[in-house]
Amino acid sequence: MKNLITILLLLLSSVTLLGNPIYLENQIYYDYNSKSGAFLGIVYDKNTKKPITGLIKKYDVNNKYLISETEYKNGKINGLKKRYEKGILKSEAYYKEGKLHGSSKIYSSKNILRATSNFKNGKEHGISKLYSKSGVLLRESKFNEGKLIYYKRYNEKGILKSEKKYQNGKLIKTND
Repeated sequence: MKNLITILLLLLSSVTLLGNPIYLENQIYYDYNSKSGAFLGIVYDKNTKKPITGLIKKYDVNNKYLISETEYKNGKINGLKKRYEKGILKSEAYYKEGKLHGSSKIYSSKNILRATSNFKNGKEHGISKLYSKSGVLLRESKFNEGKLIYYKRYNEKGILKSEKKYQNGKLIKTND
């Protein structure tokens, strides 16, 4: 069984996605600052020593469950990143040149949408929502390039409880 998994993983590693290779964790390395240990944001192919362009798949220690799938371009996260827990999708987010850019979603273990956000160049931008375990809207906020525009809070039945409005990051109106 272990040999079969190894063979399947090797086959997967040679498959391409839209012309770009699919990499497994053991085929890449991360660039870290030698003094601080901070990740510098570039991922390289162990064999060619070139920045990755393609999909990186990470599995748990037993190679039983997919943990994440991340698209890279020139060594930086670029495209969709998905995270899983025991094979169940937990989150998905879009990146552009290493920064969050586009929609981001978080799911419960029962695959119920729990939160949505939007980003532009790494900053929250647009509408963000938080939902209860049963899917009822609890909070909604709007951002413009990282600055909060409004914040709404709802009760467990989805009825508006309070609202706050902001201008240039400062509270200008509230109905608490």
